[in-house]
Amino acid sequence: MKLKKYYLSLELLLVVVGALSFYPVFLMIVDAFKTREGMAERPFGFPSPSEFTLDNMTNAIYKLKFYQPLLNSVWITLVSIILIILVSSLAAYPIARKKTKLYSFMYFFFLAGLMIPYQLAIITLYKEVMWLGLMNQGLGLILVYGGIMLSFPIFFYSGFIKTVPYELEEAALIDGYGRYRIFFRIVFPLLKPATATIAVLMILSLWNEFTMALLFLQKPDKVTLTVVTYAFKGQYHVHWPNMFAGLLISIFPMVVLFLSVQRFFIRGITAGALKG
Repeated sequence: MKLKKYYLSLELLLVVVGALSFYPVFLMIVDAFKTREGMAERPFGFPSPSEFTLDNMTNAIYKLKFYQPLLNSVWITLVSIILIILVSSLAAYPIARKKTKLYSFMYFFFLAGLMIPYQLAIITLYKEVMWLGLMNQGLGLILVYGGIMLSFPIFFYSGFIKTVPYELEEAALIDGYGRYRIFFRIVFPLLKPATATIAVLMILSLWNEFTMALLFLQKPDKVTLTVVTYAFKGQYHVHWPNMFAGLLISIFPMVVLFLSVQRFFIRGITAGALKG
C-alpha cells in the first residue's frame, strides 16, 4: 500500500512538473492569436471571440517574409547536421579503437568542449570568419556550427563504437578491406541508433540557435528564423502577439519532426543506456 501511494505521489508530481513546463508554450500559443489590446486585458487566458485574430500570423509570414528565413534555416541546419555526423563519427572511430596516449588526450580534449562554453571564443571566431571572407554567408555559419558542436557527438559515438565487436573489423581486414571501407560498410551502419539520437539533438539545437546566427548573418536575405523573429522587438516596445506568432511558426517544423522521429530518438537513447 505504501509503495502504491509512493507511485501515485510521484505520478502527481510529474503531472504538475509537466503542466508547469508546458504552461509557457500554452501562453505562446494563445497569445499568438490575440490583439495587443486583448493580450493586455487577458494575458494568461484564452482569447475571447472579439480578441481572436489571425493578423499576427499574416504579419509574421508576409511582412517579415518568413519563407526566406525558413529556407535559410532548413538548408543551414541540414548541411550542418551532415557535416557534424560525418566529422564526429570519423573522429570518434580512431579515438575509440586506438589505446594510445595521443588518442586518450584527444578524447579528453573534445570532452572538455562540453564544459567550456563556446561563447568564450566569439571574438576569435568572428575574426576568423572575417579573414576567410565568409561573413553573411551560410557556409561560414555551417563551418562554425561544425566546429562548436563536435564535442557531444564525438563523446556519444565513441561510446557506441566501443560496443561494436572488433572481430568484425578483423574479418574485414583479412578480406582486404581498408580502414575507410571498414568504417563506412561495417561500423557506421551499426551506429544508426547513435546517429538518430545525435541528429535529433543537433537539429533542435541548431534550429533554435540565435547568437551565432545573429553575429554572422546580418543581411536581411541571409538571416534565419530565430533572428528574423527578433525583428518584432523595437527600440522602445515589443509587439508581443506578433513575436509569439513568429515563434509559433518557427517551432512548428521542429514539433512535427520530433513527433515523427520520436520512436527512433527514444530507441537511440535506450540503446545508449543499455550499452553503457
